[in-house]
Amino acid sequence: MIGSHPEKRWEKTGGEWYWTHEYLRGDLSMDEPVENTTTIFVHRDKNTDLIDQCHEGRVYNFRKEKDNEGNDRVHFSYELGLEIKRPPTTYKDYYVGWNKIECDPKPRGIFVPPFINDLFATSNGSEFEKQISWLLKLLGVHNHYKFLPSDQQGRADGLFKIGYLAVIYDATLDEKFIKKKDQQIDNYCNQLKKGSLDYRGDTITFRDCQKRVWIITRGETQHLWNDDEIAVKEINVQAILDINNKRISQNLNEDQLARELSDLGEEDKGAFLIE
Repeated sequence: MIGSHPEKRWEKTGGEWYWTHEYLRGDLSMDEPVENTTTIFVHRDKNTDLIDQCHEGRVYNFRKEKDNEGNDRVHFSYELGLEIKRPPTTYKDYYVGWNKIECDPKPRGIFVPPFINDLFATSNGSEFEKQISWLLKLLGVHNHYKFLPSDQQGRADGLFKIGYLAVIYDATLDEKFIKKKDQQIDNYCNQLKKGSLDYRGDTITFRDCQKRVWIITRGETQHLWNDDEIAVKEINVQAILDINNKRISQNLNEDQLARELSDLGEEDKGAFLIE
């Protein structure tokens, strides 16, 4: 859904709001809202009609009430997630009010479990990191090593190996991660250059693997830079979902899947569109 109102600037983290009948667009009805529906929250300048605020989020805790004149309205709570810095221009084509998006240009697909909605909406960094580890397991990655803070692995979230590919990854909701994680990314590269690392009493080896550092975000998928033979990339959540859908629908084998993952960010630099 997309929700917008000319007088409503959505609060920083969340709050309460309501819609009356005249603000329900298309075939939306008061009986249709579903708990935890993924929503885009938009504020448009009423003079220019340009979007000046846009966030991902969710709506929940629906209840029907009446105003002072006895008119029905639906009240709800909302939670804001990541701000969308470059909203798709199609968002401004929806009327002010509550709009249902009938066709998602980038559908998640039938292979995606329910926790993915929370992954796109959460503003909790720890939850995001945990759900990213679940997302990677969806890919059929069996050699997946989740680091704990006590593991002292330069604060990466984990490492996985598949086929000829080894990836140290770090999941973050911080849009300015490059400046803040510059030293950490150097540490991740140095760990990969060693060809092995200790993990809870065992040794993980990846000397002969193609090596990548992934910073997993809800931003863009792009190749950031190379550190010798190691490619450092920002990887968007949607890009991983797309590959999982392809893995299942096209029955990719391990080498084909490793190639798809290795090539992420080499060409596609488009930001995701949340449904």
